[in-house]
Amino acid sequence: MGGLSRKAYMIKQVESEVDKPVLRLDAGALFFERPGVPDALLEARTIQARGISRAMQAMQYAAIGTAPHDLAAGLEFLHRQSREFSLPLLSANLRNQEGTSPFPASLLTKIGETSVAIIGLTGESAPNEADRRSGEYRLLSWEEVLPDTLQDVAKHAEMIILLSSYPEKINRVIAGRFPDIHLIIQSGASPAGKAPEIVGNTLITQVAARGKYLGRLDIDWKKSRRWGQEQGGHAKLRQARDELDRINWRLGRLEKRWPNKEELALINEYQTLRKDQQRLTMQIAELEAAPRDEEEELSSFRAVFIPLQVALTEDPEVQKIVIQTKQEINQAGKKRLSDAAQQPEQPVRKGRGMSGWQECGACHIEQTAFWQESRHAGAWQTLVRARQQFNQECLRCHVTLPSYDQEVVHSENLLAEVTPDLQQVGCEACHGPGEQHVANPERTHFPPVTARICLNCHTPEHDNDFDFERKTRIIRCPPMVKNKGAA
Repeated sequence: MGGLSRKAYMIKQVESEVDKPVLRLDAGALFFERPGVPDALLEARTIQARGISRAMQAMQYAAIGTAPHDLAAGLEFLHRQSREFSLPLLSANLRNQEGTSPFPASLLTKIGETSVAIIGLTGESAPNEADRRSGEYRLLSWEEVLPDTLQDVAKHAEMIILLSSYPEKINRVIAGRFPDIHLIIQSGASPAGKAPEIVGNTLITQVAARGKYLGRLDIDWKKSRRWGQEQGGHAKLRQARDELDRINWRLGRLEKRWPNKEELALINEYQTLRKDQQRLTMQIAELEAAPRDEEEELSSFRAVFIPLQVALTEDPEVQKIVIQTKQEINQAGKKRLSDAAQQPEQPVRKGRGMSGWQECGACHIEQTAFWQESRHAGAWQTLVRARQQFNQECLRCHVTLPSYDQEVVHSENLLAEVTPDLQQVGCEACHGPGEQHVANPERTHFPPVTARICLNCHTPEHDNDFDFERKTRIIRCPPMVKNKGAA
């Protein structure tokens, strides 16, 4: 959720810099990270979804697509969210038990002088198959709903936008069949964004998943309602603007790193960037003043993916929502642990075969001493300081557990299983459970640690700079030395 407050800040920054009306859109897959919600995480995930809903309400989006991920807790939950927080969810093909649409298929709005229709389309890969089988909702195919929906909006709109959670392959088919759809913004699980591409007369694009980027699409919409491949002066203008954006970003980073302006002015890189900034500013002014060619009657666009880096300023209103939501999740986990303690003792095996770092340290003295100085050893304390030690979603990557084992990390009794000797990312978090090795060290050995194990926690959402080879060189323990008498 942390990126929401940075996104809110950047939206306001972008809007303050442009002299054109702005339309805030999201294609969906906002409320849940995964298609299904394990029972052990249902309460925490729905609290988080409510927090995201409050944040989206504060950011005042014009329209939000309804993706399969958003239905992970069921249609009724999502419907309640939309009513409580006035979320402008759209879906032309989602139907409830009665066969009616829980959300509007489309909406009409005005952006400056242009009438715009926005349509929502929910992809077929429904996450909660149990709900679908029980009849809570069903999805009509896009072939069934798009012709009539387009006919309804085409008479009122000069531009038509589709928010689609179908995969790109199907969106390209839709673009070919319905050239009156001018823009498709798609949602999906890809960690990388899709640069805008013209397919027929439809522009298709996608911002990277999980809120790591904010997508900005500047559109110069013409009466022809057709996209044109940029040529000549218009292409040069776009390229110059893109280059200036990159230079301004690099200058901003240098200015943050060197707050003393006198020292900053002496840095060669800064001097070069300032000269390039001045050159491009003059070039853009000349290109903007140049006469327009006939080809520029075709519509054009410029796209930028803005990284929502941790160093960015947080929007105070949305940041407050994020903090409150995380506190609610932590309190719910704490109560759950307390309630479990009142129940008859369950036959729980501590940590699923984990022995704890003290057992490892009895023989591997040098390696344990090295580990104790690492950030892994203090991983639990980072949760304690953030007051998130009862948040099961965070817990699994800050304690000694096999994070790759979904049965373990989604266990109903996980909080109770994490005993004090497992409250850190210890040896067994990477090497695997050591119970059998402790019992018979000569016969039981561990497989090598692979990138797959690390990537269960070092995901792009939490560590977008993770490099397996580089990081393992930093945390690799000293090699084992055999006893002199060993064979």
